[in-house]
Amino acid sequence: VTPLGLMSILKIIEKQEELPRTKSALYAKIIEQHKRYNNEIPSDESNKYLEGLDRVAVSMMLTDKQQLSKAEIVAVLDGNLEWANSSLSYFDLLIETDGLYHFENHAYKEYLAAEYLSRQDIKKVQKIVCYEGKYLIKPQWYNVVMLWLQLLSESGEIPAEIWDWISSEVSSLLLGCDKERI
Repeated sequence: VTPLGLMSILKIIEKQEELPRTKSALYAKIIEQHKRYNNEIPSDESNKYLEGLDRVAVSMMLTDKQQLSKAEIVAVLDGNLEWANSSLSYFDLLIETDGLYHFENHAYKEYLAAEYLSRQDIKKVQKIVCYEGKYLIKPQWYNVVMLWLQLLSESGEIPAEIWDWISSEVSSLLLGCDKERI
């Protein structure tokens, strides 16, 4: 367990809440704790703001950047300044320093990127996480793919097409997954 995970687990225990069973469920709970406004914004708007952060996380992973300017964040969100401002203000996951935004913790970026992947079809996922023209996952995406697999398993059964790809091309990833979710 990482220090971030341990601190989050302690907060959950302190609140006498049930502990999540997987790493992805723990990160979902952490993200929930980072909302600035709990029930003041309808859940569909909250989901849109979180989707904005998902897209920012994927953009940072794709470009191998640790920080983005506000203009870059707006560009990632289809030029929608209001969406960018709302995403940045609703969650305190991105920290602004000298005009550049970075995730408070790299694990948040990885989890949010996995959330983004969970809404994509397998071909798009492969295009994002694999080397061009191959089905081998780039090393910087390993943790994201493991979290993505956990998210898929939590929302139902993982499609055979995904299992076939993972088991034939990158079976070493399965070793990093939670055994209860495989």
